[in-house]
Amino acid sequence: YARLLFNCNELPRDVEHTEAFFRRYLILPFDVTVGEDRQDKRLAEKIIKDELSGVFNWVLAGLQRLLRQENFTPCEAARHALEQYRKESDSVAMFLSDEGYRPSDKFTEVKCIYQSYKFYCLDNGYKPLGRNNFTKRLEANNIVTQRRDVGLVAYVKSTPIMTL
Repeated sequence: YARLLFNCNELPRDVEHTEAFFRRYLILPFDVTVGEDRQDKRLAEKIIKDELSGVFNWVLAGLQRLLRQENFTPCEAARHALEQYRKESDSVAMFLSDEGYRPSDKFTEVKCIYQSYKFYCLDNGYKPLGRNNFTKRLEANNIVTQRRDVGLVAYVKSTPIMTL
């Protein structure tokens, strides 16, 4: 159950979109900011001096639970953070959602959708995928594609989203 630990303010944007990639992530959101006036600059020193044995016992209890469960204890905040990360790191899913694309029985040429996607990425600070990977991500987002006499098509319609 060894894990690599990282802390960061922003998660990487350009990631692979496989179940294998995301099942390795355990995102622990730290949503509380402690103001400068409330920070205890000697907290670590105090814990080591006064509470180290209690913290160590707490760590051992957590290790025993981890070994017994053979996994980390599920946490709703971590699950939600991972789902949010999965969505926000998928520029194609964001494009489809933000631009109102939905599955349809009518088709549109993929090259036209891809051009719109590239403009969307430029406007939103994403690095666009290549066309082949774009098509794979369309399919992963439940958009059916098919080769037809006009070329590769996707069965989608764009429903404009009203903004206030």
